[in-house]
Amino acid sequence: MLSPTIEVKVPMPSDPVLSKDVIVKLDELLQQSGEAERGGDLNQSLTQGQVAWDILPEPKASWDFYPQIIARGMLRKFTAKRDIDQVKAWLQLTYEAYADSEHNNHFVNMLEGSVWRSLGDDDNAYTIFEKIYDREGRNGFRGQNVNHLEWFLKQRAQRRG
Repeated sequence: MLSPTIEVKVPMPSDPVLSKDVIVKLDELLQQSGEAERGGDLNQSLTQGQVAWDILPEPKASWDFYPQIIARGMLRKFTAKRDIDQVKAWLQLTYEAYADSEHNNHFVNMLEGSVWRSLGDDDNAYTIFEKIYDREGRNGFRGQNVNHLEWFLKQRAQRRG
């Protein structure tokens, strides 16, 4: 049985590096955002997350770690608020943060399918999960994602009649 492959980006000497001051500020904002979310203040958490996003220098997607973390967190929080316009915007920013203009990154695809499912948008969820299934089969739904496979297969059977 094959073990899952974990892709690790090793920074190259030529990769841009955020200044220490920016890193400290981002860490502080992300900590405050997390504390606000855990404390039940989703709006404050979103505000802190937006400030963190705004201080990332352009182009935001060129930095490692922070754009991915911030975009995923903002997407999760706007999904919890059921703010579809912001969900769409942050989905796009998440794909950009993962340097995936083709929208084929397995992790982000699974995240997107999960978002649509949690929002009750079965058509969009189905489309994304079908893309994963066509590309990777059942292996695309291993581990914690197996519930999405079960849902997808039931949906597929219903849609194919």
